[in-house]
Amino acid sequence: SLGIGASGSFAFTQDESIELAMFDAAHGTAPDIAGKGVVNPVAILLAFSMLLSHLGERTLGTILERSILDELHDGHTTPDLGGTLSTMEFTEHIKRAFFDRLQKMFSGNKEEAVE
Repeated sequence: SLGIGASGSFAFTQDESIELAMFDAAHGTAPDIAGKGVVNPVAILLAFSMLLSHLGERTLGTILERSILDELHDGHTTPDLGGTLSTMEFTEHIKRAFFDRLQKMFSGNKEEAVE
């Protein structure tokens, strides 16, 4: 599914430093399914995790990425991946997984939070 493809684009200076970075879902806007609750939010959430890492928030980026991948692994998916969850239901699953991992990190279990 295109719904899981995140992308990053970088512009470099002459000394090979990153001057500009943009992160986005690889797919288009899918106006044919807008408002139906079946859009897969994985790509944009993975792009956001890439942005967090790029901004130096690597732990938060990793926690978000792992939360998304855990939910996919556990079979919590939108219809395009064979699941039954709406966009909002799937996003709620990811949100809960993300906050569970954050709680582990703040209670001194950083390794478990990012594994």
